[in-house]
Amino acid sequence: MAAASAGCSKREGRRWNVASESAKESSGTRLRAGCLEAFTPRLRRPLFNTVRNSRSCCSSTTRRITLYEARVADRRWGFIKNVPTLPWRSLNVADPERQYLALLSYLPLRHSWQIPHFLLHTARIMGQLRKSRGLLGYSLRAELWAKRFWTLSAWQDETVLQAFVLAAPHSQTMRAMATRMGATRFIRWPVKGSELPISWEEALRRLLSH
Repeated sequence: MAAASAGCSKREGRRWNVASESAKESSGTRLRAGCLEAFTPRLRRPLFNTVRNSRSCCSSTTRRITLYEARVADRRWGFIKNVPTLPWRSLNVADPERQYLALLSYLPLRHSWQIPHFLLHTARIMGQLRKSRGLLGYSLRAELWAKRFWTLSAWQDETVLQAFVLAAPHSQTMRAMATRMGATRFIRWPVKGSELPISWEEALRRLLSH
């Protein structure tokens, strides 16, 4: 009887340990789910619902990579739900009497699920912009809901602009996103140093007039 009682006690102990471990795992799962839910608003929930339902994100692995990429871009660019225009950032002092080169880029995407990848490339290019020789300043504008993006910048001349375009990561981005873009447009015009920074009203007026 004593042996049988000891055996039952051991079995009960094992069942209790298994139940305890199961409860801990379940609690940990709920905790992780709660943390993810709390963090989701920072990752712009509407954007990722679109990504999650896209054909290209059919596996959980693909979804995790996409969310990570967009999280990196979100940190680097500072997007919020309505995506405000990034103010003009001056990197070099312009001579008021000298003539420079202004560039406006219009970059529409074909599909919403491509936005996280585009933002990741944008974050990388912003790092390149900060180190570019001959760049006077730049500004960025975006309409996530419409899949439309613009860049506005001023350069010393065409030579330094082309050097930036052909260097990585910009050159890599052009190749990677070539088939994912709609009808892009690029407008150049001369601008005096005294006219910097360029306003978006002026830039978009020129875009509409071309």
